[in-house]
Amino acid sequence: MQPTASQLQAKGPLIAALELLSQLNQETRHAPAAMTFCNELAFHFKASRVALAYLRDDYVETVAISDTSRFDRRLQTMRDLEIAMQEALDQDDDVLWPTSREEPIITREHEKYARHYSLHAICSLPLRLEHKPCGVVTLIREDRPFNADEIDALRLIIDLATRRLIDLDRYGRQWWRQYFLQARDWLAMALGPRHTWIKFSAITVSLAAIILFLIPFPYRVTGELMLKADSLVNLPAPFDGYIKEVHAEPGDNVDKDAVLVTLDPTELKLKESESAANTQHYQSQALMAQGADDVTQMHVYQAQADQADSELQQVRYNLGHAELRSPLAGVVVEGDLKDKLGSPVKQGDVLMKVALLKNLYIEAEVGEQDIQAVHDGSTAEARLESRPADVFPLTVSRVEPAALAMNKGNVFKVRCQLNGDAPAWWRPGMTGVIKIRSGYTNLWFILTHRLMDFLRLKLWL
Repeated sequence: MQPTASQLQAKGPLIAALELLSQLNQETRHAPAAMTFCNELAFHFKASRVALAYLRDDYVETVAISDTSRFDRRLQTMRDLEIAMQEALDQDDDVLWPTSREEPIITREHEKYARHYSLHAICSLPLRLEHKPCGVVTLIREDRPFNADEIDALRLIIDLATRRLIDLDRYGRQWWRQYFLQARDWLAMALGPRHTWIKFSAITVSLAAIILFLIPFPYRVTGELMLKADSLVNLPAPFDGYIKEVHAEPGDNVDKDAVLVTLDPTELKLKESESAANTQHYQSQALMAQGADDVTQMHVYQAQADQADSELQQVRYNLGHAELRSPLAGVVVEGDLKDKLGSPVKQGDVLMKVALLKNLYIEAEVGEQDIQAVHDGSTAEARLESRPADVFPLTVSRVEPAALAMNKGNVFKVRCQLNGDAPAWWRPGMTGVIKIRSGYTNLWFILTHRLMDFLRLKLWL
């Protein structure tokens, strides 16, 4: 036997709520549970109609009406009712009409609905789950208004019954809709305004992981370079002497056979005169010995004359090379002798170097820890210290098979050719930096591979 309204009030709202929850728990499907909920509220609170609506895509959708198994939401009556229910949901507060004018609650849609359908009282109470509105219950009376005690009892019953109704609605649907709702809740939590710093940290870590491990970056090997020429001629001193004149300095363009350095010929000319006199003297002595039929003495004087003549020829040869001339048209790359006029030089000392600018190439030094990433045909880019803003495309033509021991460690010589013609301002001996491309890899490898190689060698990992 169902309790009467007076019995319900005598038992108190808590007992009434427990009895209603007991009946809801006996239902295993949402539709019968929602119908039972609406019918029980209509019976206990003497309402002519009770409607239950849930929040669907930011708008209320009626799911049950007391004493009505089927209804059409397209009817104007249902649309007007949902508009009134939406008013309570938007404010997330209980809306009662008629109400006191002092209450700061908007009741325009409720009043409009009540006057249009000649109702005596209407009240809407939001359903809350985890402090968020998720639905509305609306009760309609045609004889008397709702008092404060009834509203309190309704609020208690609704708060206790909301969890059961929502669970039945969610888990009673098709499996794909359940997963859809779970995904929507997860996205709402992930994209909503709560837990800002946690979300910011998670997004930052995710972006960092994507950048470090998933996005490919060009991997390039760095080395030091120097411009060199295929044709490089050394101009050594042909004899011991002194620098008399300097006609060129490093950086000057010179023609073939142009005089670059002149050595002082004064001492050679004295030796030339001495050697010429000795030659003539010994020849005369040889003729006199021949006239005296002294064959032995004649051969001695003739040998001395030949020796003196050889010395004379050597002196004249040196005099002919007192002017150092360029053997080719090129540029002076070494030999600043302007401040060494009158200085002595030894035979074989290199005074100047002349290079041919047409066959310049780049020789780079790459450390042995990176040489495995360099291959013939690899592309590269170079920047020179004289013009660091200019970038020159290169191609690796040869990697020397043996390493050279340097102060900074073992290095390999890598020869590169310029893709195109060399600029006119290029000079042998210029230095810079080269970047040799070696495919693509992730940023984590680029940043940590040297450290990992060091640890593998030291810790034998």
